[in-house]
Amino acid sequence: MTGRPPHSSPPSHNADGAVIGRVFWWSLAVFALVACGLGIVFGLGQQPVETPLPVAPDYVPPQVEHATVNIPRLPFTDITLEAGIDFVHVNGAYGDKLLPETMGGGCAFFDFDNDGDQDLLFVNASAWPWHTESTDTPARKF
Repeated sequence: MTGRPPHSSPPSHNADGAVIGRVFWWSLAVFALVACGLGIVFGLGQQPVETPLPVAPDYVPPQVEHATVNIPRLPFTDITLEAGIDFVHVNGAYGDKLLPETMGGGCAFFDFDNDGDQDLLFVNASAWPWHTESTDTPARKF
């Protein structure tokens, strides 16, 4: 006697094929749902629709009338020679436009010797040490 119940039929290969068929169709349905979901998420490669912005008419601000301002005339007198100032600024520029070349010189007003009079300090430059060509550097006399 075998271990089978008396009224059971032997296993058929058709039952196994039906199970495999159901699993195949279910997996195909799951694959289709995943593909549709990914298509929705990634937009199927479509570019977003750009809605044109409304064009505003050209706006011109109203013309405002200003009162006429009289600018006072300030007389300046060149007293550099009488004050003993003979300064020519040399920036050392030769065409590379390095930062010190573009900044220019400087001047400071302070009482260096504590005599109550303002002293002047003029900051100057010179040619770069590595630049050996003699060029006429632009100079400005103050």
